[in-house]
Amino acid sequence: MQEVIEQIAVNSAEASGNKGSLRIVTEKTLPPFTVRKKPNADVPFWVRVSFLDDGPGMTSETLSRVFDPFFSTRFTGRGLGLAVVKGIVEGHGGRVMVQSSPDQGTRFDVLLPPASSREAQEKRGRKESPEPNVLNAHRMLVVEDEVLLANMLRDYFQHQGMQVLVAHSGARAMELLKSADASPEVCLMDIVMPDCMGTELFFQMQKVCPAMAVLLCTAYQEAEPVRKLLDAGAVGFMRKPFEMKDLYKEVVAIFNKRAGATSST
Repeated sequence: MQEVIEQIAVNSAEASGNKGSLRIVTEKTLPPFTVRKKPNADVPFWVRVSFLDDGPGMTSETLSRVFDPFFSTRFTGRGLGLAVVKGIVEGHGGRVMVQSSPDQGTRFDVLLPPASSREAQEKRGRKESPEPNVLNAHRMLVVEDEVLLANMLRDYFQHQGMQVLVAHSGARAMELLKSADASPEVCLMDIVMPDCMGTELFFQMQKVCPAMAVLLCTAYQEAEPVRKLLDAGAVGFMRKPFEMKDLYKEVVAIFNKRAGATSST
């Protein structure tokens, strides 16, 4: 939700030249495209988060392309944000709707479905880490510019007993690798960093720590950079948003595979 709110708010601010106002309203609503057949039908409510600005609005042509990756009316190379928003929301079973017209402002509606009571109970009772000691004493580097997510990853894997270093930029990642007493065994790396692309950082890290396994974790929508890094030796790819239990399984699988390779030799 942080990423969704940030991307829509930034899009609104840039479109209006950082002038005007943006209102964010939350409320419960009926599921999209649902018609009640009976007056008292028990239809589960969804959550709607509406973003309403009084900016310049969009033409019908622009509106039809607003979620296209890299489409932008303002900056060359920008425009990925709303494509990411669409991917995140639809990945959670939700919908994103937009209404706009020239000089009439823009409205984005993010609609999210509720978790069923059974799903919520199962999630509360589910053990996220069935093997809590598997990662104990192993070393990890987290390269992630989103501070909230980076701290969450650090805390989660420290709880598993790992030693975790965190870098919010490519330059900081290289500093940590060169100064670390013991090289990290695995790296969780976002592809898009504020000072470099992951395709550059990956090869720089390989020169310093050739044995470090790199697991890509990103919301980046373009397939080619991901494929390039996987071909170059990255061990896997996690599409954001992901659940911690799924990331945990991927990291455990990396160490299990290494342990198997060592025992076979």
